[in-house]
Amino acid sequence: MTRTQKNQRTQRPRSDLYKCSPASSVFHLSASALRCFYRARSLAETF
Repeated sequence: MTRTQKNQRTQRPRSDLYKCSPASSVFHLSASALRCFYRARSLAETF
């Protein structure tokens, strides 16, 4: 199980994807940040 997981990680390195398309990487980073922000907001509202 662990060997297959490592192989999958090496097959698709994220750094190469970001090198190929910097705009998409920036969009992905901003989207993840917004997701975390909204998640924190929802948690703050519930508590």
